[in-house]
Amino acid sequence: MYLKKDQLTINGWGGINMFCKNCGSKLSEDARFCGECGIKISEESKTMTTSVPTKQSIQPKTSLSTSKKRFNLVIVAVALLATILTLYIVFKEPSETRRTPEQTISQYYKALENETVNDVWELYSFNIKNTYTSVNDSRFVDDVLWESDWYNNRYGNNWRSRITIEVIEVNGNSSTVRVNFPDDWVDYFDLVNENGVWKIEYYYYN
Repeated sequence: MYLKKDQLTINGWGGINMFCKNCGSKLSEDARFCGECGIKISEESKTMTTSVPTKQSIQPKTSLSTSKKRFNLVIVAVALLATILTLYIVFKEPSETRRTPEQTISQYYKALENETVNDVWELYSFNIKNTYTSVNDSRFVDDVLWESDWYNNRYGNNWRSRITIEVIEVNGNSSTVRVNFPDDWVDYFDLVNENGVWKIEYYYYN
């Protein structure tokens, strides 16, 4: 079979299709008449179409290196978050139930230095609190402010950074703490464990 150059049409995948040159209907290879228009089919009246592959839409694959980079970034982010959380737990103010006798006294001096009366009140035991009517009792407020002024006048600014706090004894629910000042002044505190929390029961000095 001989085909003229202008009788070839490119379409589809790889076979040869023949069509009626009169009406364009598809023909079988051995057809003698067109099934649509009835015209006699000759070799010259056939139009042949040669099929070639059409381009396919190919979805790009995510590269392995890109996926690995993303995975590494997730690991780094998780590690960083864990580090921040650990540092927060270690360095944050201890909760009452985890507070040691030394930490109770340290917070007491911090409250004195900042003249935060409410914080001093929370560090006292029930026995000391019962000597006042409430945290707003003028006697209690005057006592806290007087003691704060005494330390500030004696040791100047940032005096709290120059003291050392040590536990002398812990015996069940009671504890004794000593505080050393730079001029050999010493404060003593007796603490009691009230419901799992160390509170100041009594304090005195040498």
